[in-house]
Order: sequence, then structure tokens, then C-alpha cells
Amino acid sequence: EILDPFCGSGTILQEALLLGLNVYGLDTMINEANANLSWLKNNFNFNAKYKLFQGDARNLSKYIKNVECCVTEPYLGPYFKKYPKYNEALNVIKDLEKLYIKVFSELNKVVKKKVVILLPIIKTNIKKRLKININKLLQGTNFKIAKINNVELPIVYANKGAIVEREIYVL
Repeated sequence: EILDPFCGSGTILQEALLLGLNVYGLDTMINEANANLSWLKNNFNFNAKYKLFQGDARNLSKYIKNVECCVTEPYLGPYFKKYPKYNEALNVIKDLEKLYIKVFSELNKVVKKKVVILLPIIKTNIKKRLKININKLLQGTNFKIAKINNVELPIVYANKGAIVEREIYVL
């Protein structure tokens, strides 16, 4: 079973359902995920089950008691049309860190095995790349950064010209 505590439109949930995995999704707005999962159910044959919860990932344990794994791309900050100023990007990173610290505390309560999470790297107007301090997020949890086939994590994923890149961690 898979949990996505920032399920958004339900893309991760849909992929997991098609693989035969039961899924739980949580988000502050679940209308789009609900519509997409209903469409999937009506157009594809799968036996897995899904359940959606409307709520805040910082209060995850109110909705989910335990789950095998979590796969998520959380809120990565505001959409940038141009490279942000260094201080603007730094403030976004600090705000995201506060959010993620609370979410990691909740994930630690409910996830039995692994977490796969994408974290943002914000490129600034002065060519500096700002990112989340993963060690800060892991403090007080049982999570450790995994190695996958002897590959050091994170794996950086970015589209050409992207202002926000992503670091992929497996914990």
C-alpha cells in the first residue's frame, strides 16, 4: 500500500492503482484527485482500492494510522515565472523546511517501510541553487537516506531551463 500525503490530482495514486497497489491520498483539496480516480476506475480494470482524505499533511496521523510506504511530490513552493531574488528564494526554502519538518514527524508515526520524496532546488537570479537541508528533516525520525543499486542519493531531476529542480530521495 502507498500513501501520497500531497496527492494533488492523484497522478501517483493512479500509477500505483494500475500496478495493483492499494493507495491512500491526502490533500487540502481532493476534488481533482477524486475525479481522476473515478475516471480511472471507469476506464481501466484494476482490483486495488483507494481512499482519499481531505486534510493537512502536517496532521497526517489524524487520517492514517499506518501504511507500508509513502511516495510523494509535496508542495514545492510558489510558481516562479522568472528566477527569484536570492532572499525571496531563501524565504521560500525556510517556509518549506518548516512544513516538511512537521510532515516528516507525521510520516515517522505512520510509515512502516520507505518514503520516496521529491524536494525542491530553487535556482536564483544570481545563479545560486538553494535547497532543503535533508538532515534537518530527518532529525527525530527513524528515516535514513537509502542507497539504490549503490547509487548515492539524491538523484537530481530537472527539465532544461527549469527554475525549480527536484531532488529525489528514498528513505
